[in-house]
Amino acid sequence: GDIRLSLPEDLPATIRAVIETRSSSIDDYELRSDFPLEITKRRHAGRRGRGEIRGVGDINGGGDVIELRTVEGNITIRSLP
Repeated sequence: GDIRLSLPEDLPATIRAVIETRSSSIDDYELRSDFPLEITKRRHAGRRGRGEIRGVGDINGGGDVIELRTVEGNITIRSLP
């Protein structure tokens, strides 16, 4: 399912977020973040509909790791003032 996370804008953290797709197209899902993340999409060769969207990055210099993982859902990361 979908994941929605709100974080203080000045929180130092390392984000690792993954959306796995199993039957639907990878293009049907989105990883959105108010923080700068490197977002990549990878389709698994020979596996119709399977793939992953991955977002990683340090916010405010990095810190504790926050891991988010979902199957067939969207991930939204918002910044709180």
